[in-house]
Amino acid sequence: MFGRKHSKETIEKYKESRRGENSSMFGRKHSEKTLELYRRTRGGEKSPMFGRKHSDESKEKMRKNHKKSKPVLIDNILYYSISKASRELNESRYIILTKIKKGIPNYSFVSAVHNQQSQSLN
Repeated sequence: MFGRKHSKETIEKYKESRRGENSSMFGRKHSEKTLELYRRTRGGEKSPMFGRKHSDESKEKMRKNHKKSKPVLIDNILYYSISKASRELNESRYIILTKIKKGIPNYSFVSAVHNQQSQSLN
């Protein structure tokens, strides 16, 4: 398709057709030899990120979209992770987690439904 671009719909169909069991790597692992080759050829100065740093904005986006982060609601303020709340409230993550587990008022995890709604607003 020289000189043309695939539509977003076509690109998504292509991606979907190669996920899960349809992936060429499904059920396989790279050998130690291959992994070592990757390490040698993509490390240090050869890395695409060598000498570069993520902007603060990019770091925030990555933190916000991290799969393991659990959003928390503290004093009716939504934080997308305990770590973010800890930084902004100047309170340790352990203390925040303990308060949530003990059921202290105004400290709670946010349900998945509420989390999806808050992400669509951001």
